Amino acid sequence: MLLPSATDVESALIGTFITDRVSHQYIPDISGDIFYDNFNKQIFECISIMYEDGKPIDLVTIMDQLKGVQLDWSSKDSSVNNL
Repeated sequence: MLLPSATDVESALIGTFITDRVSHQYIPDISGDIFYDNFNKQIFECISIMYEDGKPIDLVTIMDQLKGVQLDWSSKDSSVNNL
């Protein structure tokens, strides 16, 4: 049985966290478990850790944080720019 998913909404949420600092206040209220797409879950978990550590959250710092992490690209076409 497939669970319902809205990966475009997941990506939009992650994109909001990357581009809108005001949205960062909601990061602690969200669990990585709500993400259906593993790629989105991995990116969100990275964002969440960065938030907890007080690090800036933007595309450059996220990519730097993810160096060496095996991302699940199976649901993405070719880049993080899909976010």
